[in-house]
Amino acid sequence: MNFLSKCKTYFSGGEWYVLYKKINEKSFKELHGSKNYWYADPFLIDYNKNTYLFTEAFNEKTQVGEIAVSVLQNGSFSTPEVIIKNKYHMSYPNVFVYDDVVYMLPETGEGHMLELYKAVNFPNKWEKYILKCNAVFADSTVFIADNIIYILAYDDIKNITELYILNIKNKSIDCVGRKQHIDKNKRPAGNLFYSNDILYRPTQNCKKKYGESIIINRVENFEKQDEVFVQEITANKIGISYSRVHTLNFSNRYMVVDAYAEKAGIDCFIKRAKRKLHKLKI
Repeated sequence: MNFLSKCKTYFSGGEWYVLYKKINEKSFKELHGSKNYWYADPFLIDYNKNTYLFTEAFNEKTQVGEIAVSVLQNGSFSTPEVIIKNKYHMSYPNVFVYDDVVYMLPETGEGHMLELYKAVNFPNKWEKYILKCNAVFADSTVFIADNIIYILAYDDIKNITELYILNIKNKSIDCVGRKQHIDKNKRPAGNLFYSNDILYRPTQNCKKKYGESIIINRVENFEKQDEVFVQEITANKIGISYSRVHTLNFSNRYMVVDAYAEKAGIDCFIKRAKRKLHKLKI
């Protein structure tokens, strides 16, 4: 990379946006948030006759991701309210219900831990449990089958997915398998889902750049992590102003994605410098 090209990258950047729509609708709505935040990694949950949207809320002042929640009201989601934050970056708030209790498995790799949160006063108050220390997992994803809680924990550096079983009573995990990936396109991109009784898993295509697109894979054998490519979802299918897409999720009536819009300017340089400084502190 020559000097001018390298300088150009310092002044380039962008923001992620959360978009949602009813499953049978064509166009998406944009989630409207608070100043100095942008939003990504959307997860939906239907609970107590309401639909909730959990997201990463990236604080541009601190350059750290926090966890926020919105509630569906008259067809639109409310302004996200931050409910969990730490000194380290948090994202990918994978929420799930087990025995009528809501849990969350967010990404906390920057804190070098795999953490589980239990709602004690849903959706605002949570208790934290540490499942594993010295762990740097990206976008760990829960899948419940036959009353067993599985966790797909992705090591983005080693390009390995480790499969765990979560003991919800003891708040502990046991590794039951791992798989080395050849291509960098297996990082989770949302919850597994069924369509016509066939199980699918969305993953991120990160071969050229982070969150380039979403790959939909048909699951042939979940425990062995055997999957077959079905289709690719690119950002231009979401909207012409977006260049990347990396999370897809559903509730009973809604679907959500996040999409990235490129930007450039001195603000991008300042934000990049702040992020570098934060990583040095961590």
